[in-house]
Amino acid sequence: MRRIMIAVALLVFMVLFVHFLLWPMAIPNNINADTYRQIEGGMTREKVVSLFGVPPGNYATKRVYYACATAPPYRPWLYNNPAQVWMSNEIQVRIHFDDDDRVEGCFEDWRIGKESTLERIRGWFSLQH
Repeated sequence: MRRIMIAVALLVFMVLFVHFLLWPMAIPNNINADTYRQIEGGMTREKVVSLFGVPPGNYATKRVYYACATAPPYRPWLYNNPAQVWMSNEIQVRIHFDDDDRVEGCFEDWRIGKESTLERIRGWFSLQH
């Protein structure tokens, strides 16, 4: 009986270990289409960071592919500074700031592809980040 209890305890430990090892730790953020629509030309970098809740970076918790929107056309060579990029599971936002750290151009890229079976199952049980 003792061996069975040890085996069960080890199995539970291994399942929890793998769960937390493979489960990405999500950083809370507001990188989504609604927040993107609030960004306006001339807005300061600090205001943009406060809207998204995080500095520029990749906050996707899984591999996500994005497609560039066709309108307005994205022409990065028109801006003096490279784009700052915010990425999430839903959207990628590229923002060009001028030399005074104000929004000069803002573009969204949409997520492409379907949800995986595992993502759908997690969604059923409200396990998505």
